Amino acid sequence: MGALVTLRDLDSLESINTQLQVSERLAALGRITAGVAHEVKNPLNSMRLWLENLKESLPAEADGASRQAVQVLDKEIDRLDAVGKTFPRFHATDGYPFGGDAIGRAFEGSS
Repeated sequence: MGALVTLRDLDSLESINTQLQVSERLAALGRITAGVAHEVKNPLNSMRLWLENLKESLPAEADGASRQAVQVLDKEIDRLDAVGKTFPRFHATDGYPFGGDAIGRAFEGSS
């Protein structure tokens, strides 16, 4: 008769389990960031259209304050749009803007 001995590397299994949990959390975070970016971009596009209509309807003799206000709104919409475009990159597969280690540390002990 023979004996069968099975050895398991528990440290390796624990490491894989931890990596899986972090991956699942990052995937959830990616879905959230994509959803938030989408919801922010919709009103920004509407504001952009209304601002373009306002620019076209401003009379040529409009005062400087009105034109400056339109320029400020235009720049702020551009700034928010840029944030909306970079926000989904947070979960891109080619890397994270804060580094994978920093994200991993952020999720440590959060279970």
